[in-house]
Amino acid sequence: MMNSALLTRMFEQIPDCLAVISRDLRIEMCNWRGGYEYVPEHLRRKGAHCYELFYPDQGRACEDCHVLEVFRSGQPLVREKYNPHIGHVEVRCFPIFDQRGEVFLVAEQICNINERKKMQEGLAQQHNYLKTLAEVVPLPMFSKDESGRYLGCNKAFEKCVGSTREEMVGKSVFDLAPKEVAEIYDAKDRELFRQGGVQFYEGTLVRADGSVGQVIFHKATFDKPDGSLGGLVGAILDITERKEAMARLEESEERYRQFFEDDLTGDFIATVDGRLLACNPSFARIFDFASVEEALRLDMRGIHSDPEIRDLLLERLRKERKIDRVALEVQTPTGRHLHLILTAVGIFDEQDQLIEVRGYLLDDTEHQSLADQFLHSQKMEAVGRLAAGLAHDFNNLLTAILGYSEALQKALLDPQQVRWAEQINLAGERAAALTDQLLALSRRQRLQPVALDLNALVTGLKDMLQQLLSTDIELVVLPDRDIAPVMADEARLEQVILNLVVNARDAMPAGGRLTISTSGLLLDAEQAHSFLDARPGRYVVLEMADDGHGIAEEVLPHIFDPFFTTKQKGKGTGLGLATAYGIIAQSGGFMTVESCVGVGTTFKLFLPSVISAPC
Repeated sequence: MMNSALLTRMFEQIPDCLAVISRDLRIEMCNWRGGYEYVPEHLRRKGAHCYELFYPDQGRACEDCHVLEVFRSGQPLVREKYNPHIGHVEVRCFPIFDQRGEVFLVAEQICNINERKKMQEGLAQQHNYLKTLAEVVPLPMFSKDESGRYLGCNKAFEKCVGSTREEMVGKSVFDLAPKEVAEIYDAKDRELFRQGGVQFYEGTLVRADGSVGQVIFHKATFDKPDGSLGGLVGAILDITERKEAMARLEESEERYRQFFEDDLTGDFIATVDGRLLACNPSFARIFDFASVEEALRLDMRGIHSDPEIRDLLLERLRKERKIDRVALEVQTPTGRHLHLILTAVGIFDEQDQLIEVRGYLLDDTEHQSLADQFLHSQKMEAVGRLAAGLAHDFNNLLTAILGYSEALQKALLDPQQVRWAEQINLAGERAAALTDQLLALSRRQRLQPVALDLNALVTGLKDMLQQLLSTDIELVVLPDRDIAPVMADEARLEQVILNLVVNARDAMPAGGRLTISTSGLLLDAEQAHSFLDARPGRYVVLEMADDGHGIAEEVLPHIFDPFFTTKQKGKGTGLGLATAYGIIAQSGGFMTVESCVGVGTTFKLFLPSVISAPC
């Protein structure tokens, strides 16, 4: 057993105040630790009343004396008290029994708990802060124990589910929600309990009024002091209005996208430096792209032949904010020229700088082409009327000249004079041939159309055509065996072919190849609009393609104009192609020309087939 000296030393070294008190509240033993060092040394004597030492100003026993309570009950007691000299203390009293089993002494342990009190007060303050915060947060918040029963919630949650906190505590989600919804919530809770950590997901929430909302659940587990699962806390974010707004926005965007996609004008959005941000299928089609994705690679700066035009448009946008129905001439990446009508709106940033252009392009190319064709047709009609009138008057004069020249040839005896008369007659015949050209130009000459096989006609002319061409020009004939006959004047058609062959020869001074081919073609009403003088129906096409020096782009629109020629002075009258077009047009057909400088020229003669059916 321990000796008394060791026990005394242990008693004195314990940091808490230890005292043994008798029934009459006198101190039998005390170590004067734990803050009670304030008791003067001269008062620390055996037999002094405890209240005289610990509470010297009181002068009597405490009304709720814990020592007396232990003497009365014979049971241990723990109580918190406040000592003005020390502060908050925790008193632990234990009864000491004599041999008869009666309490004859009480052992008292007094612990200084000021630090614990401060911690408790801090925790209480933090608890109140968090509780207040939870109450003012508009999001529904709740907590559950490890079995899924509610521990508490805030006001927002009460309002959401239509039950008070008191009504929910201790209940499960099955007591508050429909079974099919509760099963989903419960399964999610159990999943979180198994995995731990944080969980969030979208779901539905049945509100107190029976309405169903779209929400996001945010939940996390918490542990008990011993580290075991304590339960979970959760918050609910109602996203019903957001979802509805997003649905409305998506619907609006879909309507706008559909309008954008279906719009017949070429809609686009581009940056000031020409980068294309968006466009619709019509825009892609206008610029010869197969898809919108391909079109988005287009640099808008490259479509203008003159960069100054683009700069002027941007400057106008900066000043006027909007430009309306401006005519533009642009070029596609494939080289095709377009006539467009532009309407555009400028988009400006916070510094009022132009950053984007939103435009709408109307393809006016076909309309402009038809207008040009109409003007050309009117011009040709006017020239034709003039030519017809001149030819008629000239023919009257030529009739007299030729008649008198023939009479002179018969009447004159002097050989020299006879030769002069012959020259007069020859000049008259040349003039008569010129009047025939004028009549062909006016489409008023008398034709003798017959059913012709173009293949046979071209084959029959092949030897003569080869003689017209130089030896370093290769003639290739590619007939289509399935073409139908055409109605045309054979002599006049031969004249047209010869004229075109001579032009091809002159375009290939260094040699080359001339390809003559035939084919059938069916034109519908829409296709016919693309050609001057064309009507829907079946045609036989005679194509003559050379690989000569080609015709300049600015010359092509005038190539069929009367008296227009690119040949040197004295080497062409400018009536050859105009006469050829007149003959073909008077036969019910039309002609086209395609050319590229340095590549060659292709003339196409479209003649109605004998087997023709309107489209």
